[in-house]
Amino acid sequence: SDIDTGDAENVARGYFANEKKMTLEWEGQRALMPKNKVKLLLNLLLVGMAAIPRGGSVRAQIEDPNGAAKLTITSTGTSARVPHAFLDFLNGTFSEQIDAHAVQPLYTLKLAEAAGMEVSATLNGESVTFVAA
Repeated sequence: SDIDTGDAENVARGYFANEKKMTLEWEGQRALMPKNKVKLLLNLLLVGMAAIPRGGSVRAQIEDPNGAAKLTITSTGTSARVPHAFLDFLNGTFSEQIDAHAVQPLYTLKLAEAAGMEVSATLNGESVTFVAA
């Protein structure tokens, strides 16, 4: 089934409204997208928030929502980093017990797998970019 990306944006904005030190920018036309892709987008936003523990901005971009879809989350802030557990799961090197910090990255990557998408994470200065395509 499909979900309206406008509804996803409203959920995300509601969540960010409670975050004092983070802002959300949302780019992309409103469209119906497969449920797993929308769930992936929202979970990537959470991972993006974890990438900037001192606060900053998180930008969500949706390209080609009616086709293959490309989801990009860019988190910019002081001490930006790719969350350790996310990087380990992405590289297939996670060997620890799964704890509270590892659940979100694991679930996000499982959603990507279910949506038939691959995820990458890149750190560039004070920005971390997550791409699912």
